[in-house]
Amino acid sequence: MTQLNFTKMHGLGNDFIVINAIEQPFTLTPQQIQHLSDRHRGIGFDQCLVLEASADPDTDFTYRIFNADGAEVGQCGNGARCVAWYCHQHKLTQKNPILFKTATGLLSAQILQDEWVKVDMGVMQFNHADIPDTRTDPLSLNNLNFHTAWIGNPHAVAFVDDVGAQPLAEIATALQQLHPFLNGVNVGLMQRIDDTHIKLRVYERGVGETLACGSGAVAAGVIAMCYFNYDSALNIELPGGTCEITWVDETHPAYLTGPAKTVFEGVLPTK
Repeated sequence: MTQLNFTKMHGLGNDFIVINAIEQPFTLTPQQIQHLSDRHRGIGFDQCLVLEASADPDTDFTYRIFNADGAEVGQCGNGARCVAWYCHQHKLTQKNPILFKTATGLLSAQILQDEWVKVDMGVMQFNHADIPDTRTDPLSLNNLNFHTAWIGNPHAVAFVDDVGAQPLAEIATALQQLHPFLNGVNVGLMQRIDDTHIKLRVYERGVGETLACGSGAVAAGVIAMCYFNYDSALNIELPGGTCEITWVDETHPAYLTGPAKTVFEGVLPTK
């Protein structure tokens, strides 16, 4: 029996275990991750985040993301803030910003004050193999019009009158069964508060509804700015708290700013 050290963290209630695979081997299987993510029989988390040494001298670390179902995915904005804060807190680098390599590209995270981190989420794509192009023709389902975007993972977002009154899980399940989303899709429902503030709920593929979704907040914010003339800086209010999104246009990256919190550190027995 060996041991695996981990740190429990969260960004606006979107919770993770962070595993430092620079200092110890990472050997968890998808089935083990799924078991550990169980909130009654395991630790409980939305994603397992794995920090590795980078083989590329131009990047600082490699950052891998596994959803609660054990599947590896390419992007997690709240997780990126937590991994960056972990690196800062454990003095793994003196660099700021910190450059990470992910399964879908590069990601830069800047450490701010009071446990806040600003993440360069990259350039939003509206025409990608994992999403239908809805720039001129939204995708309709249940009398809702969904716009799609890809920012390391696929998102479909629609405006509603009241996010609390919608059966999000039911809508997301139906949407993910459509042909364009054979690899799954993160589904967001957003509600206008004013031109600088929207409320958002997100159902993450492989996880379910979460208290917050960083890439989902970015997708919703950019879609609101792009199609509905919202300001270029938006406060996104999620069930777990509020983050900030800034975006200029399709040629520039989107930025996500919000908190990263350490909850506790622990040790897992592994075979």
